[in-house]
Amino acid sequence: MSATPGGVLVNDTDTEGDPLTAIVEDDPANGTLTLDADGSFTYVPDADFNGTDTFTYRANDGAIDSGEAIVTIIINPVNDAPVAVADTYTVDEDAVLNVDAVSGVLANDSDMDGDTITATLVDDVINGALTLNADGSFTYTPTTNYNGPDSFTYKTSDGTLDSNTVTVDITVDAVNDGPVAIDDAYDVLEDATLNVDAASGVLENDTDIDTNDVLTVSAVNGNSEKVDTDVVLAHGTVHVNADGSFTYTPDADFNGTDSFTYTAFDQTTNSSAGTVTVTIGAVNDAPSFTKGADQTITEDLGAQTVAGWATLMSAGPVDESGQALDFIVTNDNNTLFSAQPSVATTTGDLTYTTAADAYGLATVSVSLHDDGGGTDTSAVQTFTITVTPDAAPVITAQTSASPAETSLTVTWTTDNPATSRVVYDTVSHAVLGAAPNYGYANSTIEDATHVTSHRVNITGLSSGTGYFFRTVSRGSPETVSDEFGGTTSSPTPAPTPAPSGGDNGAPVGLIGGFGGQVLGANTTAVPGSTGEVLGAAVYNFTKDFGIGSRSTDVEELQKILIAEGFLNVDSQTGYFGVLTRAAVQAYQKAHGITPQSGYVGPLTRAALNKGTTPTMSDEQRAALILSLQAQLNGILERIAALRASGAY
Repeated sequence: MSATPGGVLVNDTDTEGDPLTAIVEDDPANGTLTLDADGSFTYVPDADFNGTDTFTYRANDGAIDSGEAIVTIIINPVNDAPVAVADTYTVDEDAVLNVDAVSGVLANDSDMDGDTITATLVDDVINGALTLNADGSFTYTPTTNYNGPDSFTYKTSDGTLDSNTVTVDITVDAVNDGPVAIDDAYDVLEDATLNVDAASGVLENDTDIDTNDVLTVSAVNGNSEKVDTDVVLAHGTVHVNADGSFTYTPDADFNGTDSFTYTAFDQTTNSSAGTVTVTIGAVNDAPSFTKGADQTITEDLGAQTVAGWATLMSAGPVDESGQALDFIVTNDNNTLFSAQPSVATTTGDLTYTTAADAYGLATVSVSLHDDGGGTDTSAVQTFTITVTPDAAPVITAQTSASPAETSLTVTWTTDNPATSRVVYDTVSHAVLGAAPNYGYANSTIEDATHVTSHRVNITGLSSGTGYFFRTVSRGSPETVSDEFGGTTSSPTPAPTPAPSGGDNGAPVGLIGGFGGQVLGANTTAVPGSTGEVLGAAVYNFTKDFGIGSRSTDVEELQKILIAEGFLNVDSQTGYFGVLTRAAVQAYQKAHGITPQSGYVGPLTRAALNKGTTPTMSDEQRAALILSLQAQLNGILERIAALRASGAY
């Protein structure tokens, strides 16, 4: 406050009327005083003080001071603004800072008047959410995963005046954040193995706010001991490594879904469990079956059925049981069958029919096929079907009746009560090198179980032609080693041939009426015939030589004898060697015919199956000799008659 001129001296007096001056005696206790000599003064109370303050002074007239006078100053109260003081707080990342009124922002604020003050927000926080209450309490929630500084400002009010604005600093301390495991999904085919490396593993899509953290798998299906080891799941087995790579193998034939859980670890905190789902795609499994035994049968037994040859036919696992199945059957010898081998899918029966008279070996390949696509055929399994010739009977007591003009009766006995066959060669090598023309005649049996004596009447033969008969097991006409037979008689003698002529016209001396009977030949070489021998090395020569046969017939016989080594080709001329009686006899002997001394001609001989030695009873041998002797006598008589006529 300031006093006007005269101030404290205005009411002071001096009897002499002397001018007065003011002198401070005691300063005020609650303020600052400046007192001028003319009595004016200035008083400034202490800050925020109100009440009564005093100071004393004396008046002086230039010579004498007055007594001490008291100046009383009343300082009226005036409302003071409250004072706000800055604050600091700390909270952990991802935590909530709850501050009550006692510790709130007003705790260190003041109001000189003792007025009740309240807090008002001025600037909000940046990295979180703030609720500031009037009593100074507040709640602060930092932004998720945020750490670092944040702040807000406020001011107080006493209801009349606002305080200054101050800042509240909040420090959000960093706290390790747990990683977040994100669910994964993978696919694999049935019966295959899923191999996933770390780059594509279960941790690949997981996150961690703390970017420097290294994640590992800490548990599988909630168990830390199942990391880096095989874990059996509902439908398979998984092996999860710490780096997130894993191997999953579904159960055999399973398709569908399987799953497991894992936990990610940042070396401080575990994540919540993540789920890995594996979808196993269905794949068609190859069907399967168990093959039966190899088969061996005798030829010509007709249609064959082997019941249940194939067993355990399966389309695959249960989910493929509805597939349609069929057998694929092939073989490497189709000609062995008239109805090819096949296998019935429902029963496993093997059926086939061998071709007539066929025998041999077939390797049969069998696989099972389904209609599921993909891998729809089993592995090929093989077995063999062996068709054996009829068991060769041991033939004994073979005989034949004397050949008639156009028929022949052949009888024999076997040790096999089954039908045998007689094979006869109607024209044996009519053309040099040609194959035999075989015919067949079945024997007649009254009782196939007991009868072993066989008799065949063969008719329709050509007059004057030699025949050899081969008794063999059924279906095996070519596997023979011995023959027997005879030459049918010719009722009319052959006409006398014309005289031969020309270089190649050398005749062969024959007796007419006996086909195939070579009695002799010229003793000179056949001009113009070279040593070429055609055909196979062995021939059955049954050429019908008649009276006056010319060199072409001789050449054919010569070729046969040369082919078997009984004649030679002249090395100088290239002509055939002379056709001699000795060469013919040697040929006959080589083929099991031993004629009587001086006889050149056909002899009957028993035809047995391969490996059988012919036998003949004394009675049969004697009858044969008599028959041959009678033929020889007839020949000699014919020769004599020819000589008498000059034709021989």
